[in-house]
Amino acid sequence: MHLQIPTNYMFAIIWSTLRIIVKSQEKTRGGIAKGYDLLI
Repeated sequence: MHLQIPTNYMFAIIWSTLRIIVKSQEKTRGGIAKGYDLLI
């Protein structure tokens, strides 16, 4: 018996985590981070 987490809930967590990672790397990797910001 395992817990079933809604996929949209998991996606929101993963998406927000990716956003935080990209934002935290903006200062060291400006160009790459800006490229990801365009996608987000």
